[in-house]
Amino acid sequence: MMQFAEQFLDFEIVSPPATQLSWSHFVEILPLKTQEAKMFYLNEAAILRELEKFILEFGKGFAFVERQKRMIIDGVDFHLDLLFYNRYLKRLVAVELKQGLFKAEYNGQMKLYLRWLNRYERQEGESEPIGLILCTGGNREQIELLEMDRDGILVAEYWTILPPKAEFEQKIQMILAETRERLARKKLLPLGR
Repeated sequence: MMQFAEQFLDFEIVSPPATQLSWSHFVEILPLKTQEAKMFYLNEAAILRELEKFILEFGKGFAFVERQKRMIIDGVDFHLDLLFYNRYLKRLVAVELKQGLFKAEYNGQMKLYLRWLNRYERQEGESEPIGLILCTGGNREQIELLEMDRDGILVAEYWTILPPKAEFEQKIQMILAETRERLARKKLLPLGR
């Protein structure tokens, strides 16, 4: 508590993240060396929480499972940003949030996560998990060449600053319709849902 009070002097800076984040978030942030790094990670955790709420609101049947899902592979800790379950799809939905343009390496990371989830978390009667990689920018040609949708991985762009609500809702509905269409083409989702 003393470190917290010493390092975050301006309550106006702390107030928005503090009202949204738990004490455990701050315990993880305190050891970071620079104030910029601390604020970056605090804002990231606020973005993840908002994304979690958003996904629960935009799609029927989504249930939140876990934030920062820990997976130990070959003795190394990996953490998936968000894990959901969709009752209609009857499958886990893994979500990774990335800053900047899409990178091909994100494909390999998501494949690893999906295969781990398939092996250790998938329950009887469920379909294989699917993944969603959200980036602040896309590299369309890389995404197309990787044919990630064959592996149940979709890539979409997200905003670091939200547009006006009406524009935001319109864009999300468009993304949702495109995603449903792609999944239906790949026979991952019936077109009527």
